[in-house]
Amino acid sequence: MWLTMIVRMRVEDETQLRCSSTATVDLGASPLSQSNSPIEHLLKQLESYAERKNEKKDNRPEWITDFINDVAELFEPITDVGRVGFDCQLAEDSWVVRMYMGTLEYYGGRFDGRTQFMNFEFNLQELRKRFARIDEFYWSSFPSPRDAEHSTANAFVTISGLIGENPIRLQILSVPPDEAGPGLRRHTDGQIRPI
Repeated sequence: MWLTMIVRMRVEDETQLRCSSTATVDLGASPLSQSNSPIEHLLKQLESYAERKNEKKDNRPEWITDFINDVAELFEPITDVGRVGFDCQLAEDSWVVRMYMGTLEYYGGRFDGRTQFMNFEFNLQELRKRFARIDEFYWSSFPSPRDAEHSTANAFVTISGLIGENPIRLQILSVPPDEAGPGLRRHTDGQIRPI
């Protein structure tokens, strides 16, 4: 939003500032401050906007972030490299975390746009050690596609219990959820880069 504003503004002289719309100038900042010129005021608004935009937006407690990072280390790609993805939500009585190995997207060349699921292993014994208490531990498998739109088989492990004193439900998915985008991109030169 503010880049558009900068492109559209024009300085007639040091005291006049022309913008296509005054609404684009106001980015939620306070009324005109004690600045010497409208340009200084605009720059202060932009700095304030950038600071607010860059504020940390992760509302997860530190223990869950540490747990996710720790569990991500238990994924072992069988071929190539892999990038672990996750979804984390606070439910009524516990945190629910879904983790998976992201897909690989081909970028350029004859396979451009094609995605590939990544084969991986996951150390369940090490996962068990991360829990203070385990209430549920089971595997679910759906070898037939859910419908014509979802043509992949699916399986996942669910483990519910306590991390310290915090209740959590973790699912390790065999394939990413439909809403997840690719985790890595393979370029025509063979390099694989995170997305």
